[in-house]
Amino acid sequence: MTFQVVNYEQLKANIQESIKQLLKHHFPDMSDTSELKSRVALLEPERRTQTEVLLTVIELCDAMKDEDSLKKQTILNAAAFDTYSQIKKSYQGFISLVATEENSTFFLSLETSLALTKTNVPNTQEQLGLYRALEEFFKSHVYVGGRPENGCRTPDTSPFWMINNSNENFDPIDHVKRLGKRVYKLQNKLHDEAGKLHEKAVRPSTSSYAKLSWFSWTAKSSEPISLTPSLSTATASAASAVNNTPSASEDSVTPGLNTNA
Repeated sequence: MTFQVVNYEQLKANIQESIKQLLKHHFPDMSDTSELKSRVALLEPERRTQTEVLLTVIELCDAMKDEDSLKKQTILNAAAFDTYSQIKKSYQGFISLVATEENSTFFLSLETSLALTKTNVPNTQEQLGLYRALEEFFKSHVYVGGRPENGCRTPDTSPFWMINNSNENFDPIDHVKRLGKRVYKLQNKLHDEAGKLHEKAVRPSTSSYAKLSWFSWTAKSSEPISLTPSLSTATASAASAVNNTPSASEDSVTPGLNTNA
């Protein structure tokens, strides 16, 4: 089943509402959440960075041309899914003994925003497409011309570097590098999956092959091994000696067949 992305405007509204709910969860007395970018600065470092990045992605996508509607839809879905995945990853390891991602209000909210279910989740190839688009998007706003060899953009031309000015927990270059590693990992996973499908198509199951080989060997080894001439051959030879006639074996007659009968 193909992963169904969420319409850009719908996902944008979902994410903004998710951030508002996150603020209200941490600050019950906060009545005004209209200025989201300034409000999220009050959150703890991890959530602050995640929400600032998502809001900046929305800001940059809104500025894109109308003909890029499919592109910005892909980018926002990718950014939201990446944040969702990062939260899920943060609950792995020792912390999983006392808490899970289900304890995260923001995680659950993003899951709903992306309409993720057991049957609607991106597979390896679909994730690769999302992360490739997201990596290129970030590179275009972090580096001059989207290429690191050209140097970094300045804060006045890149909102991501503006985040870095006020939030020391966010490094745009580290963010791009992490996305690049994710793309590389997904590519290798696709190679592995292709290799397994190839092996399955051209070779029999290893376990079946082993069983067949063992059965064939035991079947052959169970046949009696004769260490003496057969009785009929011996009889034929004796008769030949008495009558002074060629034996059956000398006439190339099948062994075991008595020609004197």
